[in-house]
Amino acid sequence: MAYYLLFINTVAFITTAVQSRKKKIEDFKFLFFPAFIGGAFGAVAASRIFNYQRDSLMYRLVLPVIFILECFLYCFAISLL
Repeated sequence: MAYYLLFINTVAFITTAVQSRKKKIEDFKFLFFPAFIGGAFGAVAASRIFNYQRDSLMYRLVLPVIFILECFLYCFAISLL
């Protein structure tokens, strides 16, 4: 599970970093897919580091909420082990 989280967060970070260089806004589905499958931390970190979409509601509210939900989900999954 740790390797999966490291991999998907790296993918989300790189995806958001590349997208911030291109400055295309219409690819929200492409950017949020890694966040929904476990890479919310990487997407939030990249949006903060590269100042990408800082004014967008999706990046200011939705990604942190997804990250918090994923934290609860991972804690619940670990407690079951």
